[in-house]
Amino acid sequence: MNVDEIRNNILIAREKRALMRKQCSRSIRNSLSLSLNIPGYPKSMPLISAFFDDVLSECIGFLQAHGIAIDRAHEIKHVDEAGNFYLAPLPNGLRLADIKALAEAFEESHPLGRIIDIDLADPQCQPLSSGKLKRCLLCEQPAIVCMREATHSYEELRDSLVRSIRGYLAEKDKSQTCKQLAALALKAILYEISVSPKPGLVGRFETGSHCDMNYFTFLSSTSVLAGYFEELVLAGYAYPRDDLREALPLVRTVGLKMEASMFSATNGVNTQKGLIFLIGLALFSSGFVIARDRRFDGARCRKVIAAVCANLVQNELATATGDGQTHGRTCFQRYGLEGAGIRREAETGMQSVFEHGLPELKSALANGAESSTAQINKGLIRTLLRLMTVANDTNILYRKDIETLKTVQRMAQCVLDARDGKDEAERYARLLTYCRQEYISPGGSADLLAVTLFIYFVERAFSSPSEPVQTD
Repeated sequence: MNVDEIRNNILIAREKRALMRKQCSRSIRNSLSLSLNIPGYPKSMPLISAFFDDVLSECIGFLQAHGIAIDRAHEIKHVDEAGNFYLAPLPNGLRLADIKALAEAFEESHPLGRIIDIDLADPQCQPLSSGKLKRCLLCEQPAIVCMREATHSYEELRDSLVRSIRGYLAEKDKSQTCKQLAALALKAILYEISVSPKPGLVGRFETGSHCDMNYFTFLSSTSVLAGYFEELVLAGYAYPRDDLREALPLVRTVGLKMEASMFSATNGVNTQKGLIFLIGLALFSSGFVIARDRRFDGARCRKVIAAVCANLVQNELATATGDGQTHGRTCFQRYGLEGAGIRREAETGMQSVFEHGLPELKSALANGAESSTAQINKGLIRTLLRLMTVANDTNILYRKDIETLKTVQRMAQCVLDARDGKDEAERYARLLTYCRQEYISPGGSADLLAVTLFIYFVERAFSSPSEPVQTD
């Protein structure tokens, strides 16, 4: 297609748009239209359409927030030789000048507002103009001056615009992904906290083996931890290297801030210190995987966690010095690898989560079980029990001994092996009583349940590939 044909087609498209405005004005109403100033040709392609849709959504939301409801029932969304186009009538009784001022405010606040055109017309199809001149994409001169003087070529303008749009959409996708992953982590932790009754653990209606914390203590703690989740995802999303050996300090830097916030919120009570480490690794690794693969894959996530935590037991428990005698070191000195706790769990890429917790959870919540509160609670209890059968929980080892841990593991397996519902309830009641009487709290298994839930939610939300928008 030669230049004259292109120019003629664009003029025809603009004439059709003028006709659309006339048809819109037959109801004696003002109208709003949205288009983009795209240099060169073609005026639309998948990348530009994706950007246009995003701008349109943002614009409608912006106007609604200011009390202006566009008549969506009679809107027109159209793509032609002149590019992407949107037209809709406006409610009667509104001053067009006020809407124009809002439209200009939207354009000026948008990072790519220079190419956004929001036009307003009265019932006679007369456009309302503020007389303001938009700046050039490449310099600070008015765009009309650069066009008249041919300061920049269409190729320069178009290349710059495509890069800007691609960068804008990528940044927005990153922001939305980080927010969504953070929200899923919060959801997972709230689910775990709310399971009730749990053996020796705090639930909605009981404090288990604890006298210094309750359900609301955990809610207070979780509320402050949630403020850091997005930061952890972003650290993984933006991690610049394939070599993950330097990632652990990044996770721990945020984790230390989370610990301080937790203790502040709980007046010094340790509600979720182990969880902070595990969920931090899961958030970082999820962001890392999704940023590179455009989707979430559990096996890949597990490899990332293992790479981040390579040789963690050897470095921090077997040969480490300093930091005093921590609970983790005490358990490792007593029981070797069986007492390596969450460090061993992290070093194996959270083996308990991926090989035991996830399969149990998926089975428990299959066939519509998530539609029932009772079924969700039951499914999460079974997942917790499955984790308890395999996790060498240092919360038990430190306060008790290896024999007590093995007893708890056998009792948990006994519940899972029950013949029927009545038998299961009786066996579970015995486990609850045993943990309460012996002051046993399998907090490490509870932390693994929260991470299992998080991975489960992320798999469902991000398992399908998200293809980057094509430029042609």
